[in-house]
Amino acid sequence: MKLWDKGTTGSTEVHAFTVGNDRETDRRLAPFDVSATRAHCRMLTQTGLLTEAELAELTIGLDCLSEEVKQPTFTIPEAFEDIHSYLEFKLTEWHGDTGKKVHTARSRNDQVLTALQLYLKHELAVLRGKISAFGLLLCDKAALHQTDYIPGYTHTQVAMPSSIAMWLSAYAECLADDLLLVETCIQLADQNPLGTAAGYGSTFGIDRVFTTEAMGFGSLKVNPVAAQLNRGKLEQSVAFALSQVGMTVGKLANDCTWMLCQNTSFIAFPETITTGSSIMPHKKNPDVFELVRAKANQLSAIPVEIGAITRNLISGYHRDFQLLKEPVFKAIDTTRAIIDIMVFIMPQLVVKKIDFTEERYSGIFSVDQVANLVQKGASFRTAYGIVGKQLSSDEQTKPSPTTHIGSLDEPGIDLIRAKLRVAN
Repeated sequence: MKLWDKGTTGSTEVHAFTVGNDRETDRRLAPFDVSATRAHCRMLTQTGLLTEAELAELTIGLDCLSEEVKQPTFTIPEAFEDIHSYLEFKLTEWHGDTGKKVHTARSRNDQVLTALQLYLKHELAVLRGKISAFGLLLCDKAALHQTDYIPGYTHTQVAMPSSIAMWLSAYAECLADDLLLVETCIQLADQNPLGTAAGYGSTFGIDRVFTTEAMGFGSLKVNPVAAQLNRGKLEQSVAFALSQVGMTVGKLANDCTWMLCQNTSFIAFPETITTGSSIMPHKKNPDVFELVRAKANQLSAIPVEIGAITRNLISGYHRDFQLLKEPVFKAIDTTRAIIDIMVFIMPQLVVKKIDFTEERYSGIFSVDQVANLVQKGASFRTAYGIVGKQLSSDEQTKPSPTTHIGSLDEPGIDLIRAKLRVAN
């Protein structure tokens, strides 16, 4: 079934090409399309385009469809282009001419956009909770290791003392920043496009405020042309926000890979999370972290892909928009996957003690020594010169005490927790 069918026979080759993967991708939009159709029917009744009896009849069908599309085994039959044509067909099959009225005052353009935005709102809210929980998990782990010191590096060279607490809480705070971008995307999606029709509004006397409230949108996408102009921008914004989450999580995974190396050996994980080698019996490979890193890097390509699809289009609807669903869905799925596996793994982190008297850490306390001389009255530049000439005599074995927020002894974990909770 085609919603645009006018009785002519088209090419089966063109049909297959233009439908593409819509039957598969639309499965995840199905519950939201049912919800939007329910709100649309209520609005049609409120404005006199449907009777109360017709609404009651359609509600029965929509209740059945709502249960059907929630089933894991639900598929869209090959006879249909997408979820929208399938829903209308079933309502018409069950309710005759009444079912044929559900498309009054809307287009497939605003129908798919509404379902997509409801879906993105829902999925981003779920991810927001997962990201926040992961950040709080890192804070809890950090709080257990405030005096477990590790070397900090600049230019991959030993620089200054750090700690497991400072390391883990740094990633927690980065996740709090990432959550601000996710929240912005939720707000962008939280604008009702239903009633913008094909992109130039409806010729019927509809009530868009009613559907906004009925579907739980926070506001209305006022201009119908703007609703279509937002296609691609919204998906790219979502993909970019999730790529930033990926950047944070990927760097953490990369750190774990490096810190597990025998040449650093700052941390350890149970052997159960590692994999082996087909030729070297001794190997315990951190494949899980390497794949998190790789998947996180894949996320960075998705905003570019989406931008390439839509960047040079004139205003109005284009079938190019059909190709936006798969990449944004991939961004959501990948982000969920890497967060979930890191939530599983990171509580199992084991911290090893570092011997700062080893030759490779020589000079790591040079900044502490400069500070000590400054506190005794020397200028910073004089103290820097003195310490720089006698690095070999460095006998300090642990960092000097600190009291300011964001230091080794006061990493500000509770402040970062508060950021994560506010962002969520």
